Amino acid sequence: MLDDLGLYAALDKFVSEWSRHTGITAEMLASELKTARVLPETETNLYRIAQEALNNISKHAGASSVEVSLKRRDDLAILIIADDGIGFDPDNIN
Repeated sequence: MLDDLGLYAALDKFVSEWSRHTGITAEMLASELKTARVLPETETNLYRIAQEALNNISKHAGASSVEVSLKRRDDLAILIIADDGIGFDPDNIN
């Protein structure tokens, strides 16, 4: 799917299915990367990072909403995943 549709379309589909499955509201945002392509390895890595982040949110965050943002800045593809969950205190990590 990623190869055929591109990163934005594949992520948009995954985010929608994830939201429906978990019951957590999720929104997919993108600008230039809705239609632009980046290197295949980059697309694969960003897709896998998004999958893992969303799975961690559903397991641990107690979130009720998530925003997935895909942006391009110069030659960089930027993936931002934000949720309204409980977070964690990095000073308490053992």
